[in-house]
Amino acid sequence: MAKATAWAEIMPIPLESHYDVIISGCGPCGASFANFLGLYEVSTLIIDREAEVLNIPRAVGMCDEGSRILESAGVFEHATIDLLAMSRTNFANVQHKVVFHYDMNKRINEQPMQRMFYQPQLERGIRNAFQRFSCIDFSPSTELRAFNDSHDGVIVELDQEGVTKTVRGRFLIACDGASSPVRKQLGIGFSGTTYEQDWLIIDVGKNPLESDEVCFLMDPQRPGVTMPLPLNKRRWEFVVKSDDNIEDLSSDSTIRDLLSHWGNFDDMQLERKAIYTFHARTAERFSKGNVFLAGDAAHITPPFAGQGMMAGLRDAQNLAWKLAGVIDGRLDQKILNSYSAERVEQCKQVIKMAQFIGNIVLPQNTVKVWLRNVFLKLLTVTGLYSEQKGFTVDKIPNHINGRLFRHFWINKTRGTGAWFPQFPLTQGKDTKPSDAWIDSSYHIISWGSDAELGETTRQRWRDLGGKLFALGSNTQSANNPTLLADISGEFEKFFGNKHCVVIRPDKMIVIKCTHAKLESKLNAYLDSVCSLAATGQEYRT
Repeated sequence: MAKATAWAEIMPIPLESHYDVIISGCGPCGASFANFLGLYEVSTLIIDREAEVLNIPRAVGMCDEGSRILESAGVFEHATIDLLAMSRTNFANVQHKVVFHYDMNKRINEQPMQRMFYQPQLERGIRNAFQRFSCIDFSPSTELRAFNDSHDGVIVELDQEGVTKTVRGRFLIACDGASSPVRKQLGIGFSGTTYEQDWLIIDVGKNPLESDEVCFLMDPQRPGVTMPLPLNKRRWEFVVKSDDNIEDLSSDSTIRDLLSHWGNFDDMQLERKAIYTFHARTAERFSKGNVFLAGDAAHITPPFAGQGMMAGLRDAQNLAWKLAGVIDGRLDQKILNSYSAERVEQCKQVIKMAQFIGNIVLPQNTVKVWLRNVFLKLLTVTGLYSEQKGFTVDKIPNHINGRLFRHFWINKTRGTGAWFPQFPLTQGKDTKPSDAWIDSSYHIISWGSDAELGETTRQRWRDLGGKLFALGSNTQSANNPTLLADISGEFEKFFGNKHCVVIRPDKMIVIKCTHAKLESKLNAYLDSVCSLAATGQEYRT
């Protein structure tokens, strides 16, 4: 396989004739796919029509899930990325007085609840991280012109700086943006809504405020939001009203007035001003044949919940291991159908959450503003909010159980469909977050003692690449050094009276049960996901 070029030589590279996976688009989603596929040693070509990373920030926020996904892909270990943790989110009235807030100081799964980043630096970091894999080829200045999907793979026609190249791939992943040519060629609908109002985006390079807080401006005349970014930068976003003259609104004099509350405009370094249109759209399905949609090609989320880029990272973690398992013959190809089933509904739920937050910030007519204010007042009256404790916010969790109520019911009754939590674990003198012990493979994790499996089942598990870990309390691990010690006590609470879980490579829980039921449930699961050659028939005859 051709070696990816060094970053000092940003140019198209010689291409192989065949790859297992071809990725069109090297934004955060596509580049994250490349990192995960590299972990699984999948031969991958990733292309991007641009010669370099676009030097403009678009996405700015990363929740705990995004941090955990990038950490699982090894990005933070192999790239330097500046991240700024937020302490809280404020909602201010027209006088800029905070009338509502929620705290973001807590850590979730050992990750900060919300961090801000500078997208050009983040993208370069994710790209730099996949340079460690010899199985990944990256060709910038390369555009996918056409593709043909047949039963045994996809043939793509590429334009590599004016030179036409034809390459075959087993699978094609379209991370080619909201206007995705691949999605259009597949004929997949992209339903949803477009917000009636555009937004004025203002980025400055000299942040006038020392703050680690996000602030939404609930001003009926000009709703907006501002947030600090790393590298001493700050962003503002303001609603563009229907009667605004865009040229006047984007003028330095108007921007000076809009930012006057936060400091002297002359002391700020204006880096960018742009008009954006926000959308809320989801593809009807995320795959067709051997072609998959991911990132903005599959879904566009309004920015109010900071979940747009996060959804693309979830796509990458959800699909990469499935493709790898099918390619090496361990998993049945039907498992790829679960990608759409698990991601479409979850993306729709996240979009609804973002729209709900937008409805708090955006109202401009008198009735809607009054209703919004009544809603916030009710939160105080009912004790759900106070100035001292703020408001507790639980975002839509990453899950695979379909619609939200179905997810909560299954998760409550079976304990499955959600992420395996992360807390610190200790062995000897070595203490690390659990993800540092549990890599991107299948795992059986048991509490108090090793999982008990018959030799046939154990062999099936090994053939899947599955691993076994056992956890215990400090006392239990002192008596049995093979147990990883749950020093926080949180895993003991999580397991309760069901002492075994099975997690997929994306750390989603697919079985939670007692030791006695593990073997039968595990064999049933293996029968459902493994390829015909690994369903267990060879062990049973």
